[in-house]
Amino acid sequence: MPIDAKEIFQMVIENQNKLKSCSRHDFSIDITADRALGKRYRCSNCGGEVDSIEKYWYEKGLEHSSMS
Repeated sequence: MPIDAKEIFQMVIENQNKLKSCSRHDFSIDITADRALGKRYRCSNCGGEVDSIEKYWYEKGLEHSSMS
């Protein structure tokens, strides 16, 4: 049974709320270990999920902030 648009929208809102509530993400949980492309990661602190590009830029920001 396919998920309808309202359910998808609700899932997106819930994920965004999880991500906003977290004080420091740890995207160490690879939830798509079987894929080489289209990777997704879960934060071990808040349970929010991001794609590999969001993970990369978040971690790059942490790296840059530690340089100052």
